[in-house]
Amino acid sequence: MTEAPTPRLNEIAAEWREARRIYPIYAALISRFDLPLTPCRFLDSPVDRADDESTEYVREWLQGVDDSVEAVQLRQILQSTKLGTEASMKSLAKRYLAKPNASDAYRDRIEFLLAQYFSLNAPGSAARGIVKHEDVSHALEPVLGAANANPPAWLKELDELLARLEKFRSLRDFLTGGTLEQGRVLKSRYSNEFLQPAVLAAVTRYNFLVRLNFIRLLHHDLERIQRVTKDLQQRGIREIDCSAAGLSKTASPEEVLRFAANWKAIFRKDYSERQVSTAVVKILDACEQKLRATPESVASRVDAPVVGETPATAVETLTFKIPPATPQISPATIQAAESELKQSLPTKSAVKPRFAMFEVQESIASQLSSADLQNSHLATSTVTVGDCKVLLSSWEVSAFLKGGNDLSDTLQQAVVARGIVSEAVGRQKATGSAPDLKAILALGRAEAARLQEGIAQARDARNIDAAVNLAATQKRLLQILDEAAKLQES
Repeated sequence: MTEAPTPRLNEIAAEWREARRIYPIYAALISRFDLPLTPCRFLDSPVDRADDESTEYVREWLQGVDDSVEAVQLRQILQSTKLGTEASMKSLAKRYLAKPNASDAYRDRIEFLLAQYFSLNAPGSAARGIVKHEDVSHALEPVLGAANANPPAWLKELDELLARLEKFRSLRDFLTGGTLEQGRVLKSRYSNEFLQPAVLAAVTRYNFLVRLNFIRLLHHDLERIQRVTKDLQQRGIREIDCSAAGLSKTASPEEVLRFAANWKAIFRKDYSERQVSTAVVKILDACEQKLRATPESVASRVDAPVVGETPATAVETLTFKIPPATPQISPATIQAAESELKQSLPTKSAVKPRFAMFEVQESIASQLSSADLQNSHLATSTVTVGDCKVLLSSWEVSAFLKGGNDLSDTLQQAVVARGIVSEAVGRQKATGSAPDLKAILALGRAEAARLQEGIAQARDARNIDAAVNLAATQKRLLQILDEAAKLQES
């Protein structure tokens, strides 16, 4: 008579099954990004082992990959390969959720995986933007378990942000509306409740719908580009200056049309939604500017299409990149800086900031590029925002001139926020009137929270230089925010 396996052997067997689901993803990460790790010889072998030594080796190996991999690398692998199966994402998500520091070090990975997992199990109505809370809770139940019937009241604020987002009619709204920044701050404020199933389900719904709306707006602007470009072709135009978006200064209409038709290729590299949005907005601006400069008006043929239902293909695109910057800070860390979050949420009558962040970002990058600082890693520089001069430290200059990673993006956004707040402070002092100061304070505080997240990540990664630089940049931003807050109160 054969003895039944002991509970201990069953546990070990289950642990090996989970490890084997994860291993192809981790092996691909090591290969793609040249991580300082070697493949696991035990997981390479098809034979499972029950001895403690082998099992412990596999545990330590998996933990080593956990410690070495960044969320953006995980996104790239799952977006560009077929390794992101429902089973593998479930195993990874459960692995990260079980970590003692899950709500801090693994938060962005968890949010990404849950959104991807839900996209594989979403009901058909999700393609039309109809996603109920119970739909998400039910789909995530295999990963999270049953959600609490009484979710925290603050989750309703995510619905309010989504309602604003759904009213956007272009990617320019997506960039300048402030909704994404407010969402990051709101989620970080209640990070101590992050691991509650009801909270994770609500955050997953929010992230899913943010991406769906991004795709909706992307389709709208790309269709607009196609319509305008075809009219330019009919007018005999052969060159369009799209250099601001990274295309040629003499891009042909055919090149622009290929860009609009093959937009999915944009996502195959490590681009964030903000970078993609900015590029599309710049190209659309260039095309429309060229159209306005043509001798004959063709406005009747290029009226913007009505933004309606999201195309069915949007569900597929949900496997592409989401914004990586999810705050990982505790509520206590940002409580003082964000104590007026609810009051700062824009309303219909709120005054928008005088400058949009992406416009200031472009302006600063252009000023630094023309200052011939490319060959100096120690150079500081002064740039202008409106009539305000802003001094940049050497690492901030480098972030604009080199860029290409999350650290540079965080520094750029912080410098942009500092410039916008500084300009408003100067305007308030000079004229006694800066009606957009309240909205600008909310924008600046959101970036201060994002900086705090970056500092925590740099410390976790033992990247002392990055942590010090981010902390110094945050200090400058908080100083000007404090001055702005005093002016607002006076």
